[in-house]
Amino acid sequence: MKKFYQISNLIKTWIEKILGTMSALLMMFVTLFALAEIFRRYILGVVFEWGQDAVIYATMCSVALFICVTQIKRGHLVMSAVLQLLSAYKFFRLIGFAKIFVSTNCLYFLCFINLYCYIYYPIFNSNR
Repeated sequence: MKKFYQISNLIKTWIEKILGTMSALLMMFVTLFALAEIFRRYILGVVFEWGQDAVIYATMCSVALFICVTQIKRGHLVMSAVLQLLSAYKFFRLIGFAKIFVSTNCLYFLCFINLYCYIYYPIFNSNR
């Protein structure tokens, strides 16, 4: 069991480093690109037609990448408050079930959003 926890912690560390770094870099790039677009539009009078859409999609991707890191660290505010309340009353099994329930529902929700975008937005579906 100790080996399992070591492997699990190693995977968590790599996910935090890789996805957290990718999310931060993407958000910084998007911010700089948005500022460049503002400069180009209002100072130079030219603009990329796809610039605003790129900023929106890249921001959404950055947030989605960091959701994984937040989920691994159990960093949601509401979840933390509920867990602290339950641990004060020694409901440890209920805490375990709550973690599993929230993680599973987040997975289902994100899969639903992905499927919805794939079906109803042709930009995500290259076969159409």
